[in-house]
Amino acid sequence: MRLAAPLALAVAALTTGCFSNTYVIPRDELRRVAGTPTEDRAEGLQTVRVVQETFFASTLEADDPCRDHAHGDLTLRLHAGHRHGHGHSHGRSHRSHRTGGVTVRATGGGHRGSSGSSRSSGAARGSLDFDIKDGKALAVAVVALAAVGTAALIATEGLRYDGWLEVAPHHPIHLIDGDTQKTVHLGDLKPGDIGPDTRAVIRRGEGIGASEAGRAPLDREGFAWRMELGSMQVLTPDGADPSTFQGTMQLGYFPHQTFGVAGTLSLGWGMHGRNDLLAARYGVEAQYLPLQLGRFHLGAYAMGGWAYNARDNGDLIAGESARLMVGGGVLSEVDLSTRLALSMRVGTNWRTWHRAGFDRPALVASMGFAIY
Repeated sequence: MRLAAPLALAVAALTTGCFSNTYVIPRDELRRVAGTPTEDRAEGLQTVRVVQETFFASTLEADDPCRDHAHGDLTLRLHAGHRHGHGHSHGRSHRSHRTGGVTVRATGGGHRGSSGSSRSSGAARGSLDFDIKDGKALAVAVVALAAVGTAALIATEGLRYDGWLEVAPHHPIHLIDGDTQKTVHLGDLKPGDIGPDTRAVIRRGEGIGASEAGRAPLDREGFAWRMELGSMQVLTPDGADPSTFQGTMQLGYFPHQTFGVAGTLSLGWGMHGRNDLLAARYGVEAQYLPLQLGRFHLGAYAMGGWAYNARDNGDLIAGESARLMVGGGVLSEVDLSTRLALSMRVGTNWRTWHRAGFDRPALVASMGFAIY
């Protein structure tokens, strides 16, 4: 509960403000417009592909309606949040140092002094010894910080306008090349105006005006961040297989619109009777989304890596060491903008058991956001 106030303040700080009223014309689009015959550009509105800027990185500072107000408000909020959370940061840093490593040994009954119980638990040699409640607190902190970062990415990347503007022939285009800047009308733009480092910007409120004509479809190509929250089963010797709350974080790259690869980390925690549970899954995941119906996209995922389970006051199947794991299932998305999609998955994981095969499957289900 002590994290609630700082996290709420951080979310407010990171998502405060507004988008700039300036739009960058990509280099290829700028060359296309400049290569269009002048007489064609003199007749009626022209459709130009653009990407909206945020007030954090607006090229034209003057007349930006939200820069001064939003920037000042953001600075104040971040400063307040830093002061409020300063005392906790040292504790988290110290705790993360103590728990570094692949595996964690859970001490029996939640007391660090129960060394005999921890030695009999079958943990891998070289693991670090600390109470499982510390592991749960660390998992909660990591997932919470990732959620704040995801909210910031949604506010600054996922929701920014990426599509087309309808621009009048006499609307000014700002051409910026290093320290020099000149302004030409859209209808007068020529290929000779474009240098190797020229940046072209449209301010929507200038001249006759420019209006948004529609966002581009979801574009996955490039780097991607995905975060989902949901549940993950943890296998127990008695077959109860309780579900833990889990957060999944992925950073990857899509070389193609329908296929990508990501590094993945899932952290789960919960209770089994009176015992604390801790689970972690980490590895590499392949994602394939070939089917589309309107805004709905459907595909599958497959992953391989390692899985770690721990429970205080008792062992879990495969003990407490990291074991090889494979998994897979159904992956779907609903596109919300050119760079943002609602993400959902249902699947299973299998862990190895003493190198003699795999455990029974453990179910996984989660929902979140993908930012491209």
